[in-house]
Amino acid sequence: MNPHALHLNNGSHAWRHIDPDYLPMEYSIYNNPLLVGDAVYFAGMLGVSKHSASGGSRVWKTENGELWYNMRDSRLVHKNGKLYFGNAGPFTMTSFFESTGQIDWFMTFESAFTNFPAVTDNEIFIGVQDSDIETKTLRCLNLSDHVGYGNGLICFNATSGEIIWGI
Repeated sequence: MNPHALHLNNGSHAWRHIDPDYLPMEYSIYNNPLLVGDAVYFAGMLGVSKHSASGGSRVWKTENGELWYNMRDSRLVHKNGKLYFGNAGPFTMTSFFESTGQIDWFMTFESAFTNFPAVTDNEIFIGVQDSDIETKTLRCLNLSDHVGYGNGLICFNATSGEIIWGI
């Protein structure tokens, strides 16, 4: 499925974007788009793209050279001018600048995510499946320098390594 929009009143196509860089292959998108103002963001197998919500024209597309896993446990999150995407295939959390699509940072985790990321002004939270199938850990990353995680429910100070809170 290529990025597209439908008219709410009758379901007809408002616009459809066909990526000229990957013809004749369709731009596979299986998760929900993220609508922020007049921008709509899509995470697809070939990257993340930003489009005009009103007309569908592509503003930017990431060029990372690898396939993205954009199925059920992946979703873009927007906060403070950045986009965050939990790529469920290689277990990476990536931060993008919303204006350019340029990668700000990424972090690789040891196993699959168990939830969509939740983002506050200062932290990002993501659940990770531990080696024991019955155990899951909620990780907290400090967004000022995206460092720190631990077992249980723990948030570390990224600068000093001290525990800010934990249970």
